[in-house]
Amino acid sequence: MSDPARDSADASAVLTCSVGDEESTSAAVVRAVAATSNTAATRLPPLYDTVDPDTLDSLFPTDADGGELRFDYAGYAVVVGANGTVALHETVDSPLSA
Repeated sequence: MSDPARDSADASAVLTCSVGDEESTSAAVVRAVAATSNTAATRLPPLYDTVDPDTLDSLFPTDADGGELRFDYAGYAVVVGANGTVALHETVDSPLSA
C-alpha cells in the first residue's frame, strides 16, 4: 500500500491510499482501516462480514474506466475506486473512535 495521504479532492477523507502492485484490494482496505484506527488488523472485524473479499479483489480490472464501491467497515465509510484508490471517511458511530 502506498503512503497514506489526505485526499485533496475530498477534505472529508481521513485517509486515501493506493492499492500496491502486489497487494489485493481487500488487504489494502484492512491495512488502511488498521492504520487509521491504530488497531491491529487481527483485532478488526472480519471483512467478509461486510463484503466478499474475493469479489472486492476482482471487481475492478486493471483497465477499468471508472466506478467505485462504497461500504461501511469497522466504523469507516470505505470508498474503493476503479483507479486503485481506497479512501476512508469517519462515520459518526465508529466503535474504533472511542
